[in-house]
Amino acid sequence: MRNKIISVILAVIFICASLGISTFAQMNTVGEINDLLDDIVAFNLNKENENDTLKWLASGAGNGTEFYAIAFSQRIPESSPSSRYDLSDFAKAMEKFLDENEVKNAVTKQKYALSLIASGKEDSKYVNEITNSTIGELGIMSFVFGLHLLNNGAVSETHTVETVTDKLLSLQLEDGGWALTGQYSDVDITAMTVQALAPHRETNDEISAAIDKAIATLSQKQFDDGDFASYGVANPDSVAQVMIALTSVGIDPLSDERFIKNEKTVLDGIKKYMLEDGSFKHTEDGESNYMATYQVFLGLTALNRFYADKGSLFIFEEEEEPIITEDPVENEPEKEETVEQKEPEKIEEDIPEEPPVKDIVNIKSGGYKLWVSVAVAGIAVILMIICVIKKQKTGTFILIAAAATLVICIVFFTDIQTADNYYSAVPEKGETVGTVTMQIRCDKIKDQQADHIPEDGVILDTTEFAIDSDDTVYDILTEAARKYTLHLESTGGDGMKYMSGINYIYELAYGDLSGWVYLVNGERPSVGCDAYKLSDGDVIEWHYSLELGNDID
Repeated sequence: MRNKIISVILAVIFICASLGISTFAQMNTVGEINDLLDDIVAFNLNKENENDTLKWLASGAGNGTEFYAIAFSQRIPESSPSSRYDLSDFAKAMEKFLDENEVKNAVTKQKYALSLIASGKEDSKYVNEITNSTIGELGIMSFVFGLHLLNNGAVSETHTVETVTDKLLSLQLEDGGWALTGQYSDVDITAMTVQALAPHRETNDEISAAIDKAIATLSQKQFDDGDFASYGVANPDSVAQVMIALTSVGIDPLSDERFIKNEKTVLDGIKKYMLEDGSFKHTEDGESNYMATYQVFLGLTALNRFYADKGSLFIFEEEEEPIITEDPVENEPEKEETVEQKEPEKIEEDIPEEPPVKDIVNIKSGGYKLWVSVAVAGIAVILMIICVIKKQKTGTFILIAAAATLVICIVFFTDIQTADNYYSAVPEKGETVGTVTMQIRCDKIKDQQADHIPEDGVILDTTEFAIDSDDTVYDILTEAARKYTLHLESTGGDGMKYMSGINYIYELAYGDLSGWVYLVNGERPSVGCDAYKLSDGDVIEWHYSLELGNDID
């Protein structure tokens, strides 16, 4: 009897110890996740030269902080776990952006609407307007993001949750996943589709079976380092999307054996892309990438919510919680002395994620400034002399002086160029490391009758360009635009540039799947054109596609 009692006591002690170790390990993991999240926030604040996180989010509404705002709406404040962040300023800024800009891309509009719901503006007129007009307008992703909107109470006159889930189920491929096009699934599209279907898993057996099949497919696609690939390129963005998908269906990504390869988890897979400044790169040999960083932030936020039993990242439930209105970063990031920061770019549309902006940097000429300033000062002196003759009051002199000073300041801080000067001014390169060739074609629409569409489909024939060590595809494209007087318009933040218009030929102008794609050495890179660094001998091709690039040989 005594031995049995001792055995029971030892068993209880062992179980308690095991639970304690497990709890300690999970707490340690949550702490690490919070540290990674804080580092990403600090990176963004330093980059934008901002101290306040909520102000940074609001200032970037429509310009790239939408997914960050979605994450912050779901993030659990370390200092007050029962609270949530006040994103009302972001919501106001987002509505203002939509008031002032025409957004063409359906998925981008859905992203904006989702960020409004997340920030507490589910009653915004834009939410239902966008939901009603965009579902199914741009392929599978417009069904995925449309379902996210419907899942959160948005209303469409043409679609319901049932019609959209049925459509997504019909698009599942034989290998168990989903893709933009083609017969083989893509990790990102599969994970994102699972995220949208997840809230209906418990009530719909067909959806449950489809998700189980997709989860098995994702497990097969995981690499030994814990990471995943999209379009053949291993990257942290795909890992983050898988994290969000798994947590949305109640699977622990760090303990489920299906997602531990060579003793590496998805968290290991993400950390290998981390940089010292807190940001993340898209490829192992790449540099800081905007899209990779915000997608990692979403993935880590989803993982944090999972360990706090807070539910799916993309379900925004109304909760009676205190609101944090102060800057959520406890320790203000130390400002770094850097070269002058670029102004955030206006964003209107993206694929599938940002108003078109002519994104060619102006070259300062400034030769006219001294003469204009002298002329203004001379006119001011003449006016003052007239005032003396006419015996005007002192206030008149002050007004003239102030006006002259204002005009001179405007002249000195504004650069004016003729179109000829702009296009002929090509920036000097540093030490060149080789040459590349580039061509720009629109063969798919060459039969269209328009002055800006060449009859042979050739906008720029194969042309050679010298490159320096930092040149990207985007750099060479803008160089060609200046040298050969080509029109360009682009959207997207750093590292995720998308060309919305070349030679006045715009995305979506010839169908819901039409737009510009680029190839390097015959392959379609999985990064923005400003993130693809060139090497000697690279062959760049720009094509206007009618089917998301799938019609380009």
